[in-house]
Amino acid sequence: MDQERDIYSKKPAPPPPKIDYPEVDVSPRELLSETRRRFLLTAVFIVMFFGVAILLFLYLDERSRRDEFDDDIEAELAAVTQPRSMGRRQEFSVPEMPPEFDTLYEEPPPGMDPRRVTEAMGYVRIARQYARIEEWDQAIIHAQQALSVWENMTAAYSLLGFVYTQRGQFEQALAVLRRAMNQDPFNPELYNTIAAIHMQRGEFNEAEELLHTAIELVPEYIHAYINLGMLYLLMGEFEWAAENFEIVLDQIPGHVAIRNNLAVCFVRMGRFREAQMHFQYLIDQQPEQPSLLFNMAISYTEQGDMESAMEWIRKAADISTPMEFHQFMEDSDFDELRQLPIYREFVESTFPQVPLPIQF
Repeated sequence: MDQERDIYSKKPAPPPPKIDYPEVDVSPRELLSETRRRFLLTAVFIVMFFGVAILLFLYLDERSRRDEFDDDIEAELAAVTQPRSMGRRQEFSVPEMPPEFDTLYEEPPPGMDPRRVTEAMGYVRIARQYARIEEWDQAIIHAQQALSVWENMTAAYSLLGFVYTQRGQFEQALAVLRRAMNQDPFNPELYNTIAAIHMQRGEFNEAEELLHTAIELVPEYIHAYINLGMLYLLMGEFEWAAENFEIVLDQIPGHVAIRNNLAVCFVRMGRFREAQMHFQYLIDQQPEQPSLLFNMAISYTEQGDMESAMEWIRKAADISTPMEFHQFMEDSDFDELRQLPIYREFVESTFPQVPLPIQF
């Protein structure tokens, strides 16, 4: 009984023995290792993906720039060798394109970082693209950025001079072009562009000297012959003008404006047959161009053959609007013809809704 009482006694049970159990990681080691491995692989893949994407972008950008560069060269060649539409009166002008691509390859200063040379050339190329679409402000900004990288870059100054000239800012153009000329005194393009500015200012003697210098530097520089021919045409020196235009046509037979100007010179020199041959050549190439027909009519008017002149005027009227017709016929070369009854009867019957201009 005593033992039984001991069994059911309410004495507290002795505390369990203290055992120091080691800490156990509840995450399986293999799962943790796999997670870490996948995380690293994912990170590496992402880095590689973005790296390849960046390299691909840089490659495509460079390829695009190169393609644009090649396209620009082809466009320039096409612009020179193919006929273009023209107005009746062909005026002198600065070069139709921004300065030649060859100027991009001028010698950089000794010791200049090639990366900075490339950067400056890139700015000039972008400036040229803006100049092509007549975004003059952007062209100036990028040309100035090129100069901030390459202080005395002739191509950038030349492009600035071209843009200022196009905007009619002749003083600014002369300032930057003369600075470029001081740095590159053997560049015929600079002489030609400065000469074009003097021509627009009516300073023919200065322009003539500059154009002859450009030809002395590079005898095959065709732009100088074009402007020199225009200069002599403006001065009334038709034989000299014709001589320069013929030099251009020997190199570029399809140059519509130059062939037209040569024919005009022949008309002024009384060489009507030669003028009419050139006009006919142009009419065959561009039969839809009314200015050529009016020029042909002038050649017969100057020759005193009014019947033939009227034949060409009738043809011109078929492809002209009434406004265009009267604008062309207001030329002083038609003064005598306009007084003839045959002309007035034709106009009144052809354009009855448009009154004849009042003659004072």
